[in-house]
Amino acid sequence: MAVLRAYVPEPPPREPAELPAYIERELRRVADFLSLVASGQLDEIAAEPDKQRHGMIRLVDGSGFNPGLGSGPYIYLGNSWHKILTQRTASISPVRGLLTFKGF
Repeated sequence: MAVLRAYVPEPPPREPAELPAYIERELRRVADFLSLVASGQLDEIAAEPDKQRHGMIRLVDGSGFNPGLGSGPYIYLGNSWHKILTQRTASISPVRGLLTFKGF
């Protein structure tokens, strides 16, 4: 399984002749990153993100990082984390690059 991490470009080459290969590698890395985002990839995290943003969704492990109701997906709204579903009552499925939530 691929792990979704923030895209950070590699430093550009010093030699102009190496620039085309660098650009090709970086474009491939950007495409791979966007494919994971579009598929709805949620990797489990064990620590709270450094910067919380309204609407941020994270899959929490429930031990290293537990916002209150154990493991599962949470959304950050206002100034706190809210569990948004459980395995018994809902599911997440990617549809045309969007996350669809059912069952709550």
